[in-house]
Amino acid sequence: WTGGHDVIGTDAPRTSFYFAEGYTGEGFEEWLCLLNPDSVEAVLQVTYYFGDGTPPLEKEHRLPAGTRRTIFVNGEAGSGRDVSVEMTSSVPIVAERPMYFDYKGKWTGGHDVIGHTP
Repeated sequence: WTGGHDVIGTDAPRTSFYFAEGYTGEGFEEWLCLLNPDSVEAVLQVTYYFGDGTPPLEKEHRLPAGTRRTIFVNGEAGSGRDVSVEMTSSVPIVAERPMYFDYKGKWTGGHDVIGHTP
């Protein structure tokens, strides 16, 4: 990747996150990067909402205490999708969404956002 940017981190772990306007089409990679700083396992409910109106896809993940995990959204939600994500956790965690792209071989880069919290 030839470029990209990042955002400031969160001020505290949270139990709820939203990520808008993701994309898993050709040349795009979307990820969820998760950290559980707690002393107990986190049980995560991840819901993918699709721009084409198909029903949401729900997945459960477990994140052991004191660990980090990365979820490849393209693999879990499917390729070629406009996708937004809602995530809840049984204990406070940190969540961010990096995306990388190669747009038709003409423009490459990436960006990253911390999960929006209600």
